[in-house]
Amino acid sequence: MPLVFVHGVANRPSAENAALKKQRDALFRSLVFGRDDTVVLNPDWGSFAVTFGEDLPWLPGPKGNEAFDAGGDGAGAIEPAALDGVLDLGTIAASDAEQAIDLVAMAALDAAIVEAAMLGVPEAAATGEAMAFAEASAAYLEAKGLVATDKPAGVGVLATAGNSDFAEALEAEIDAAPAGVEAFGLGDRIRDAFDHLARMVGNGASDAVLKAKRRDLSRGVSLFLGDIFVYLRGRDDASAQGTRARIFKPILTALAEAAKAPRVAGEPLVVVGHSLGGVILYDMLTDPATRTELETAIGGPIKIDALFTVGSQPGFFADLGMYPGGRPAPGTKLPMPVGVDSWMNVFDFTDVFSFKCDHIFEGVRDFGYDTVTDLLHAHSAYFLRPSFYKRMRVRLSELGLA
Repeated sequence: MPLVFVHGVANRPSAENAALKKQRDALFRSLVFGRDDTVVLNPDWGSFAVTFGEDLPWLPGPKGNEAFDAGGDGAGAIEPAALDGVLDLGTIAASDAEQAIDLVAMAALDAAIVEAAMLGVPEAAATGEAMAFAEASAAYLEAKGLVATDKPAGVGVLATAGNSDFAEALEAEIDAAPAGVEAFGLGDRIRDAFDHLARMVGNGASDAVLKAKRRDLSRGVSLFLGDIFVYLRGRDDASAQGTRARIFKPILTALAEAAKAPRVAGEPLVVVGHSLGGVILYDMLTDPATRTELETAIGGPIKIDALFTVGSQPGFFADLGMYPGGRPAPGTKLPMPVGVDSWMNVFDFTDVFSFKCDHIFEGVRDFGYDTVTDLLHAHSAYFLRPSFYKRMRVRLSELGLA
């Protein structure tokens, strides 16, 4: 049962990226497919996009413009905000238990990625207490019938007076659930996640944070924009420096490998495109030359049982007229790529880089999803939420694919 994950912009090989990938693959296997032998392919096209040196000479420093400097050098450690006063998990759990539990699991998973990257042990992000908590919380929510419901539901016993009490109540609830989950120590894991969660949902744009993080943020934004510009500039270049040769090739290779992978009858091929990855996938699957190359590599037509675009921009690019045939005429839509049986597009209102698709493509279904993070984290938070994977499994089940 193969899955191909096509990453978005600003992704490069690094210790943190390796840890994130290990954890994401493990969550796909555990929470979506429920089997350890699922083949997950992660083609790296980012290494063939824009590159910058380490000096970034065009980046201003915090003291670069003295005449406009309000004072302070930004030195010193930034103390993490306490979760109390930022989020009241008990109040959230009273009306939407899935959201409250999922927020803490997201923070625990993200903290595990950071820790694994610092230690240089990427596989640690896919094991250990954070993964155990994520899987336990998902099992608990499923046992309570709270996964992907039409209307959010609360759990009264979790509607506590404070976040510390919420941790104790949640540990007791998971321990008592008929899901066969060992919850010992989960209360400590929940509390450990609180400070990390406060950073993710708090005011990430404060001056102190900006001074400490400006270089990393600017580099990320530069890679974000640079990858898009490289992709677009080389789109009509048929040489070895063009988009097809540099960016399409690793994705094409992964799709062909997945399509040819041994499968039991009825097992699906699932493809996930995050951010620009979704844009590139539609481009590739509707480009005649690329399809010919892909089908030659496969030895027959490509068949994708389920395509998920997540936090992506195919609708925006289509409205710009960037795909074959240009911008669709009023009252018409662009076709679903041939060979794609089902296309689901996931967006978050807080994620300003995510857009709807059903207004401009035939057959696509849009799904809103709230990551409850700030503007700096929303674009990458989908794959840190156990409920995202469980909802993906629900959608596949509806199609008879899980």
